[in-house]
Amino acid sequence: AGMYGSEQGKCSECPAGRYQDTKGKQQCIKCKLGELFINTKTPCSGCDLGMYGSEQGKCSECPAGRYQDGKGATNCNDCPVDTFLSEQGKASKADCRLCDKMRGTAGMTAVASSDMCLCKGSTVYKPDGTSDGYYGGYNSEECKECEKGGRCDFDGATVTNLTSQTGFWRSSLTSKDFSDCSKGYQGLNAAALAADRCCPIDPITKISICFTNGTEEKGWNSDSQCQQNYRGTLCLECVEGHVRVGDECIVCPEGVSLDMAFMAGVLMVVPVFLGVLINLLCEGKTEKASSAGNKVFGQIKIMITFVQILSSMKTTYNGIPWPLAFMSFVVPLAVINLDVVGLFGANICSMAVPFSGKFIVHMSLPPMLSFGIIAAYFASKRLKPPKTKELLSHRHAQTMKLLLGLILFMYPGLATRCFQMFKCSEFDGVDYQVLEADPSMKCHVGDHNIFTALSFVFICICELKVVLYLYLCRCELKVVSTPNAIY
Repeated sequence: AGMYGSEQGKCSECPAGRYQDTKGKQQCIKCKLGELFINTKTPCSGCDLGMYGSEQGKCSECPAGRYQDGKGATNCNDCPVDTFLSEQGKASKADCRLCDKMRGTAGMTAVASSDMCLCKGSTVYKPDGTSDGYYGGYNSEECKECEKGGRCDFDGATVTNLTSQTGFWRSSLTSKDFSDCSKGYQGLNAAALAADRCCPIDPITKISICFTNGTEEKGWNSDSQCQQNYRGTLCLECVEGHVRVGDECIVCPEGVSLDMAFMAGVLMVVPVFLGVLINLLCEGKTEKASSAGNKVFGQIKIMITFVQILSSMKTTYNGIPWPLAFMSFVVPLAVINLDVVGLFGANICSMAVPFSGKFIVHMSLPPMLSFGIIAAYFASKRLKPPKTKELLSHRHAQTMKLLLGLILFMYPGLATRCFQMFKCSEFDGVDYQVLEADPSMKCHVGDHNIFTALSFVFICICELKVVLYLYLCRCELKVVSTPNAIY
């Protein structure tokens, strides 16, 4: 035993890894894989529990992360997903320890250390943007719950690995807060606009652009989360070569022109001048015609006031989700407030100036139109000089009435425009406020402080004009005696 007949009349000892337990044999038996070589006289035995056949006749301990619960095995079994095993030579699956509840192994098996138990991600998202996933947890830190609006799709994500869900936006790669883009829009279609502008789904790849542009190595910036043509906070601004009309950014290669906006305001002086001039020259109306005209004019004033209130609903009560049809209906009504920039800007892109430009043009209209009325007064004196002092006084009173009427007519639109300059929006995850009417302007800094001061001045001037109007009406009631005039 332990020998084999190597030559005629000669026996030799079996080499290592081979044995012979019977006398008179011409060859030794080689140990199989999964068997342990004991000595040249004893048959090989199967590898013990926790061991595997690493070579023929040799058994080794199962490495960390693996176990073997059977004898004579040629390999070890992997510990399942979300478990780890840091010791060698283990003989049972029960030796694989579960990772903590909030952690997982990112789909890997045979994990050898608890350090590989990473904070568990999730691809399940609720309608409100929340998820049951986690991120972080490195350097002995606790796992953090996935922020609302963020994507924690895989295990082991860090804050810089997170991306925004469709309809959400974040200010930087290190920001832990995600802003709901629908808060930057008004109306019932706010959610649809947000999904279309912030981290939209690529129609070709069916993958969110924030996932493909989500790393710093790819030149990430906050605008890389926005649909083409949009940028800025919550993707509310337009890129270069585009202007904002309503909630849309349209192509405008020539750019906006404040001069054209002013020109539109100046051109309004012409019809005002002609209308006032005709009114002052036509003085031959009878008392009966005047009375009938006053009644009609009273009804017109009621209708104008109603339209002014209706046109301001979208701005004043912007917290209400107005239907898109209603918002589309009231936009053209802004012309009643002589908002020429807002009216023409919808069709002429070069006149779609930002809110600050609209503010300047709108505040310039009262003095420009007042100039047209005063010019018409002097022109009427030239074309048809009054024959009596009574006619001169009447014409002067008509001019004053038209001037003050203009102030009252423009007051709602001017007041709305002024108070819009104080209306700032604050969004989750954004450490600054933006002007609601123009998200490109940050509140309480730079230009906004200047325009806020101007708004306060214009509000005071408008109030003084209204007080002056009421005072002059009181004086007029003292001097007139006819019931018609008092009415």
